[in-house]
Amino acid sequence: LEGEIQAVIEKKESKLRHKQQLALAALLKRIQRDRNEQLKHRQIDSQRLIQRNKNILNDLINKQNQETKRTLEMLKKTLASTKKDKG
Repeated sequence: LEGEIQAVIEKKESKLRHKQQLALAALLKRIQRDRNEQLKHRQIDSQRLIQRNKNILNDLINKQNQETKRTLEMLKKTLASTKKDKG
């Protein structure tokens, strides 16, 4: 009788361990899936930020080029009027 009880207990323990292993495997799979999803979102956000920074840099370069062009035109006008005054 005691042997039968022990066998039943061992069988139930085995089933419980197996069930816990399945639950753990499912949890680990879910964690990995969520981790991969988070990495994907980070990469997308990173690419957006890189593109935004490129756009800002291009805008600044364009503004600087325009400002340089205006400054050169102003200098040319100033030099031309100075030459007229002297000439």
